[in-house]
Amino acid sequence: MNKFLLTLTLFLLPLCAEPNWTSKHRFSLKKDEIAKIHFFQKGKEDKPYVFKFRWTLYAGDQVIVLSNYRDFPRQHTLYFKRSLHAFTQTLISDTYRNSLGKTYLLLQMHSFNAKEKKINFDIYIQDRSERFRTVYIDPNKKADDDA
Repeated sequence: MNKFLLTLTLFLLPLCAEPNWTSKHRFSLKKDEIAKIHFFQKGKEDKPYVFKFRWTLYAGDQVIVLSNYRDFPRQHTLYFKRSLHAFTQTLISDTYRNSLGKTYLLLQMHSFNAKEKKINFDIYIQDRSERFRTVYIDPNKKADDDA
């Protein structure tokens, strides 16, 4: 039995590793400040896909986040707890079932600055096949290119 558990553990351990993120960025937003991320698909650079998000309500330990990707609005309730502090947004699904996987974005609530009334959000993008060029448009900074 012990050999079985050891073998199972050694097999599953590499699957638990943190993903190798293609791109990372931190936004520090006040209430109703809109952050944008433009995704330029390679070969179709004329019209980007736009992901927008903002937070509207902070009550206790929960935050209401509104997001919009490709004109599809979503509402998320995030908590300052480990498993409830983030959500994912699929950017391009894996239509061919290849080994590269889907391209997605992870938005994670990092911290709340009560003095400035700002919430820090971390954005992680997984794009193993490099289908996008990413441009972050931060309302507090100039746009910076992360390609």
